[in-house]
Amino acid sequence: MHDAIQTSLSVLDILKWPLVVFIVVFIFKKPIREIISRLSRAKIPGGGEVTFIYGDAKIDTEGSATPHFTDTNKTQTVQTERSRDIDLRKVANVYWLGHDLMWVTDAILRGARRHTVKRGFTQSLHHAREIGFEGSIIEKLSKLADDIDTIKDEDMTKHWRDDSARLCYQLIDEVGTPLGVCRDTLLGFRI
Repeated sequence: MHDAIQTSLSVLDILKWPLVVFIVVFIFKKPIREIISRLSRAKIPGGGEVTFIYGDAKIDTEGSATPHFTDTNKTQTVQTERSRDIDLRKVANVYWLGHDLMWVTDAILRGARRHTVKRGFTQSLHHAREIGFEGSIIEKLSKLADDIDTIKDEDMTKHWRDDSARLCYQLIDEVGTPLGVCRDTLLGFRI
């Protein structure tokens, strides 16, 4: 009996700090959540640093749930590619083009370094060419991929990131228009 009590006490001794931490976190979960939501940068043991940028871009603010932008000075007309030149049988390239464009936009907004953004634009350009895009979409992707070579990481400011994300979302809309036209013309296509 004495051993059972001693074992129970040793288990409680081991669990007391995790229990105290759990109770404190449970009691103060709302203030802790508010503090974490305001956190933008944290240094971790060992000299590392973590940056949390989500919620800092204009796209993340309330009222902009759909990432479509209109320039207040002028309205841009989306020029579509000729849909008959696009090969939707290359479904993997269609998928990866959409994925990479969204991924690079997210990477830009979340503080990715220049070489990461360059990789996203280069991959998007590759898939756009494989599908058969020509003209303005290829020109815009090429310009984005080339322009990233001329900028330094420290010049990728919040303003630059917001503007680049806006361009990416406009490009996503421009890519989506001819893909939608092609899809709708395929026999037997159903949503």
